[in-house]
Amino acid sequence: MSSPALPSIDISIVLNLHDEARFLDRTVASLREAVAYARADGLSIELVIVLDNATRETAARTTAMDFSGIDQVCFIEVSHGSLGPARNSGIAASRGRYIATADGDDLVSFNFFSAMMEEAERNPRAIIVPEFLYAFGTRYHLWQYFGTDRVSKLAFFGLHPFCSRVFFPRELARDIQYVDTKKTRFFAYEDWHFNCEAIAAGYEFHTAANTILFYRQRSTSIMAQEGHDKLCPYSRYFSADHFLKGLRAVHNTAQPVPKAPKYAPEGARLYCMNSRIFLELLYAANRIEPGIDYEHLKYMPMGANVGWPYQQSLDLASAYFEALQKLNGGIYDDVVLLPFLSNGGAEKYLLEVLKSLLATNVAKRILIMTGGNFENHEGVDQLPANIDFLDLRKLADRHGVQNLGTLLLRIIQSSAPRARLHTSGADFAVDFLLRYYRALPDNPIAYYYFCAETLSHQQLHFTYGSSLNFLSEALPGISWVISDHARILHDLEKMMHLAPAKAETIYAPVPPPAESIARLPYSPGSGPLRILWASRIDTQKRPDLVPRISQRLEERGVKASIDMYGSSVFGYPMPAGIGRDGPVRHRGPFRGFGSLPHGEYDLFLYTSSYDGLPNVVLEALSCSMLVVAPDVGGLREAISSETGVLIAHDADDEVLISHYADALAAIANGSIQPLPLIRNAHRLIEERHSEETHRRRVASIFASTGS
Repeated sequence: MSSPALPSIDISIVLNLHDEARFLDRTVASLREAVAYARADGLSIELVIVLDNATRETAARTTAMDFSGIDQVCFIEVSHGSLGPARNSGIAASRGRYIATADGDDLVSFNFFSAMMEEAERNPRAIIVPEFLYAFGTRYHLWQYFGTDRVSKLAFFGLHPFCSRVFFPRELARDIQYVDTKKTRFFAYEDWHFNCEAIAAGYEFHTAANTILFYRQRSTSIMAQEGHDKLCPYSRYFSADHFLKGLRAVHNTAQPVPKAPKYAPEGARLYCMNSRIFLELLYAANRIEPGIDYEHLKYMPMGANVGWPYQQSLDLASAYFEALQKLNGGIYDDVVLLPFLSNGGAEKYLLEVLKSLLATNVAKRILIMTGGNFENHEGVDQLPANIDFLDLRKLADRHGVQNLGTLLLRIIQSSAPRARLHTSGADFAVDFLLRYYRALPDNPIAYYYFCAETLSHQQLHFTYGSSLNFLSEALPGISWVISDHARILHDLEKMMHLAPAKAETIYAPVPPPAESIARLPYSPGSGPLRILWASRIDTQKRPDLVPRISQRLEERGVKASIDMYGSSVFGYPMPAGIGRDGPVRHRGPFRGFGSLPHGEYDLFLYTSSYDGLPNVVLEALSCSMLVVAPDVGGLREAISSETGVLIAHDADDEVLISHYADALAAIANGSIQPLPLIRNAHRLIEERHSEETHRRRVASIFASTGS
């Protein structure tokens, strides 16, 4: 025998409570007034009260409340500790054809449910929101809402154009539920996420004319929290499929540049102050809650969901649309964040890692994104077919977007949801990861750290700590700290307790020289010592030491000529004593070590104040050159008494120059025999720095992670 059918309910008000005892009388009085008005229109209404870890006072006050005039009242107790699942529990227990969400400290205008129902019945695929939000309490403002006939759906990308109080058909709740933001440990705004999901499902937003939500601003309100990342969790709304297909017509209509509709806040103020309907609604609320008054209406800030933040959100959405178009819906296994793309330095090192990922099938598709203000990137046209490149800074600038954080986050979530993230410390990447690494739990992060930068002042050498600051803050979210040498990783293990399991050394691969050169070791007395120097002309590489070393050799009677190759960067001036002629000559820029006439020289001289394990030194060893280099960074892992000449580093330049001069003089007089050193170094390069060794090492680290 079937059970008797329950009476039909038009509207279920789902009221969530936790710690609102002191506000509850006013909240319920407002609801009773609005329910009475709706019942006069023939509507049946139930109230579902969800007590989520409610305080004793709140629970006791709730059970003692007068709910007369409401058709049905249902109490449920849950222990979610999160608004999203608590709303879901209330909706599941409800029976109404329409759901109206409610919170325990807010009030509504007495026409609220009646007007919402009328608008919903006219628009079955719509979510209904109030036309006005009157904020009161610790802060006052009046906000006017417009529906998606005027508010672009693109606006949901960067902000929530509506509020948490929504009215929707029951069918929507069968397809979409509120998310548990507590589980994300980062995001908030389950209401924004719910509404994004509704947009992706094809729903519109409409306002119920002349309805008001009286929104209580409390000191503990999420809106009042300083420094909170105002983003909702990832939604189908942000997916490439929805954005490029579902929102294409909206995007194309707004081209060339989407613009916010014009809005005159003072006109809205005059309407509210002089509208008989608005004043009656305000007066009725004032009789329940004196904090809602007419006097504040004269001076409170006013705005709408089509104002300045709305334009910012449109710009963000437009930039996001272009980015997804360029990526063509691809899903990436690895994402690399760099300031710019170049053929040397950290960028070259990371490119070699990417090539090994592809060669070993650990990755199928890779995306490189740059965030620095850089006009011309090197080597974009030489990237392998499976590596895509996106200049995010340039793209964002085209749309007037300054901060890359939100844009980058959504690109990763939609196009690289389980990708490994790689960066070597670009400012924009460090800022992004510091802020958002908790938002990307499915994206393992590889941080590449080669050296601790030092800056000199009055002969004091200060370590520049920005990279170390980043590691100290973000280390819990980093899967690997990778370097081109082991020494710095050992230092990090001591300094910040870097777990050995996270520390990985990947020695850079060095290709064999294009041509085999039969190099004769220098023979004492055969002529001047021919010395090659090749590096950047900047503070780190210490080109200023070279003419001083030359002068010290001359003082000792050692004949030598030094040719320097390299370009000045960051406006670094050419040091005195370096010219086109003389013992120290600048021969211009170079493009890779293979482009240098290294066969014309007896040795390679390297200077640097701090370093990792520089590629130029490894290439010099591969080309069977004797290398003289300082004991900084990881150089001792390639240059030793068995493979070259390692100079004891000293903070005093005069002492350091003497060390260099001693070593070069020993080579010139035959005290140091180059040939055994060259052979040992060449063997080291072949065994430890081969392409095959590099591929195996990269695969061993990354093969078990990512998508």
